Amino acid sequence: LYALRDGRVSSTLTIVSADLETKSVVICQNGGPPVFVLNEGAAMVLPATAPSIGVHRNMKPNICEFPMEKGLAVLGMTDGIYTAGRRSADEWRDEELMELLNSSADNPEMLVTHLLDESVRKDGGRPADDMAAFILYLDSYDHETRIRRMTGERIVSNSTARTPNATPAENRPTSPAPIRPEPV
Repeated sequence: LYALRDGRVSSTLTIVSADLETKSVVICQNGGPPVFVLNEGAAMVLPATAPSIGVHRNMKPNICEFPMEKGLAVLGMTDGIYTAGRRSADEWRDEELMELLNSSADNPEMLVTHLLDESVRKDGGRPADDMAAFILYLDSYDHETRIRRMTGERIVSNSTARTPNATPAENRPTSPAPIRPEPV
């Protein structure tokens, strides 16, 4: 990003990966909202103290690693969610997000749906910024077979984005499309 835009553009970046070789979950952050982690029944906040990427040539992320164990959950979000409600002094508090993660991590779809719905409500039904969230939840993990199952959902909003040279039917908003990666 720095090379492409000569340091005039910045972006936040959070990457969460499950490393089957080291049997760990690695979280890398550059700027943006904190990441919330549920580990061994305790919720915690990982603040994003590393700067956003793109402004300087060499940017080092914050990196945290957790052992791959049943019940581990990682919740991340864009600043549109984290700062939802700022205009009405009804922003999310870290304690609220940790409690939500602690009480609902075992139902990731419900947790993210609630988080998105509540964030839109906090913004009075008119989000002030883009909103996206993810959760990684380890229900069970067999260290021997090394098979993982992933579920996810891509939400496409009724935005005004249009595809150039597309017919009106092709530019209609789409409904959520499930993402179902093949097991490894």
